[in-house]
Amino acid sequence: MDKLVRRRAEIASIANAEPIGSTLYATHLGLLFFGAVGVFLLFDRQEFLIAYVVYAFLLTAEKSLAATTVNKRDTSAYPVILAMLFLRSTAFNVIVLLVWRIEGDLFKFAALALLVSATINIMVFHATYRAVMACVVAPIVATFVAITAGILASEGWSAASVGAVAVSVCVVPYFALALLAAQDRWRELNSTRDALEQSQRMDAIGRVASGVSHDFNNVLSVVAGNLHLLETASDPHERAKLIKSATEAVEGGASLSRQLLTMGKQQALMPEAVRLDAVIDTFVVFCRNVFPASISIQVSHPNEQIAIFADPNLLQSTLLNIALNAKAAMEDTGELKVEYRKTPLPSGRKQGQSRLFACISLTDTGRGMNEQTALRAFEPFFSTKTSEGGSGLGLPMVKGYVEQSNGEVALTSVEGIGTTVELYLPLARSDQTVARYTPEEKTQIQAGREARRILLVEDNRELRRILETAIQRIGYEVKAFESADEALDYLDGGAETQLVICDLDLPGNLQGDDLLKISKSIYPRVPFILMSGFATAEKFGDADTLTRADLFLAKPLKLPELKQHIEKVLHFS
Repeated sequence: MDKLVRRRAEIASIANAEPIGSTLYATHLGLLFFGAVGVFLLFDRQEFLIAYVVYAFLLTAEKSLAATTVNKRDTSAYPVILAMLFLRSTAFNVIVLLVWRIEGDLFKFAALALLVSATINIMVFHATYRAVMACVVAPIVATFVAITAGILASEGWSAASVGAVAVSVCVVPYFALALLAAQDRWRELNSTRDALEQSQRMDAIGRVASGVSHDFNNVLSVVAGNLHLLETASDPHERAKLIKSATEAVEGGASLSRQLLTMGKQQALMPEAVRLDAVIDTFVVFCRNVFPASISIQVSHPNEQIAIFADPNLLQSTLLNIALNAKAAMEDTGELKVEYRKTPLPSGRKQGQSRLFACISLTDTGRGMNEQTALRAFEPFFSTKTSEGGSGLGLPMVKGYVEQSNGEVALTSVEGIGTTVELYLPLARSDQTVARYTPEEKTQIQAGREARRILLVEDNRELRRILETAIQRIGYEVKAFESADEALDYLDGGAETQLVICDLDLPGNLQGDDLLKISKSIYPRVPFILMSGFATAEKFGDADTLTRADLFLAKPLKLPELKQHIEKVLHFS
C-alpha cells in the first residue's frame, strides 16, 4: 500500500473509533467520570479526578484532530496523532495503576475490569495497522510489567511474586498473538469487502453502460434518420420538421449527459450561501402549479432562519425530481409534506457527528416501496415506472448532487403508506454573506452597448469554427484561439476585448480556469463565460472558480440561445 494512502487509512481508523459525539464516546467518558467522582467522594482520592481530566482532554483532542485530518485529506499531522494516541493510552493505564495501588480486593477487581475493557477496545477498534496497534499495546504491556515489578518489590521472591512473573510471561505473548490474529481477521474482512465492492461497481458499470448505450443509440438513430431523410426532402416544411426532430433528439442526449454528470457527482456546481426558506417557497409554488388540486402540500417552517451553502438552482431541480416521483406514487391523490430543520447527519460520517446540517424532508402518502425496491432506489437505470417512460436516473441524480455538495441523502419507505426522502446539506458559515434565493442566473454587468469584439478559446477545431460563425452572424467580431496560452499572448499585446468565452479543458500550460483567474485579476471589468462538457471540483482547483465566471455554459451548447447569453453578460436590453 502506498505510504500516503496507508497513513490516511490509519488516521481514518483512529477517527472512526468512538468518534466525538457517538454513544460509545459518551459512554466511555461517562463511566470513567462516574468512577473518578465516586472514588473521590468515598475515599478522598483527588488524583483520580486529575487523571480523568487529563485522559478526557487527550481522548477528545486525538479524535478531533484525526477527524479534521481525514476531512482535509492531509497527512502532515500523522506523527502528532499517533503520539496523542500513545499518550492517551498511557494516561488510561496510569489510571489502572492508580486503582491497583489502593488496598482492597475491590480495587484489584476494578483495575482488572479496566484492563479487560482496554483489551476489548483494542481488539474491536485498533487491531488494524501495526503502528496504531503499537501505540495502544505498548502502555498495556508496560502496565503488566509495572504491576509485576510492584509485587516483586513488596513480596520479594515469594510464591506470589513468582506466580505474578509467570502470569505476565504467559499473558503478554498470548495477548500479542491474539492481536496479530485479530489483525489477520480484520485484513480478511477488508479484502472480502473490497472484493464485494469491486463486484458491485462492475455490476453498476454494466447497468450504466447498458442504459447509456440504449438511450444514446436511440438519440443517434433519430439524428441519423432525420439526416438521411433530409438528403431527399425538397419541401421546406418537411425539411424544417426533420431539422426540429433532430435538434430535439440532440437536446435529449444533452439532457441525458447532464443527468449522468450529476449522478456521477461531476456536475459543475455553483454553491452559494442562500436562505433555505426562499428556496423551499419557490419550490412549493412550482409544485402547486403542477400538482392537481387533489394533492395537498403542507409546509412546516422552523422558528429559526436556516442558511445553506449549496447550488440553489440544482437544489431546485433535485427537489422537483423528488416531488414528481411523489406525484406519480400518489396517483394524483394524497399529501406531500415538506419540512426542514437543523440536525446532525444520521450516519455521522462527515465532519464528525456533532456538526449540524440542514435537513430537507419530503414525505408523500403514495404507494410506497417494498424493502427490495427501496434498497435499489438509488441504482442507475433502475425504475418501477417502465410503462410510464421512467429513465431510472431521477434518484441517482438526487444522490449525486447531494453527495457532491458534501451532504447525504436518506430514503425510508413503507409499502402502502408512503415514502420519505431526506436531504442533508451543509449550513452556510457565519462569515458568508447570505442571499435570498431568486431563480435567476448570476451575471455581472461589466460592459455597454459598444461592445463588439469577443475573444473565443476552444481547442476543438470544428466546434471553434461553428461558434465563430454563429457569433459573427449575430453581429460580433471574433478572435478565436486554440489554447489559453495564445489567448493570453493576445491580451498581453494590448488588444481590446469586451468578452471572453473560454472552454475549461484546453491544451498547453494554461487551462480555462487559469485564464479566468488571470483575466479577472488584470481586466476585472471584462465579462468571462466559461464552458465545459465535463467539470469537477478537482478540475476547477478551488470552489471559487465558478463564482468568478460571469456565466457557465454546459456543453453541448444551444446555438439559438448563444445570443441571449452574450447579451445578458454584456447588459444588452
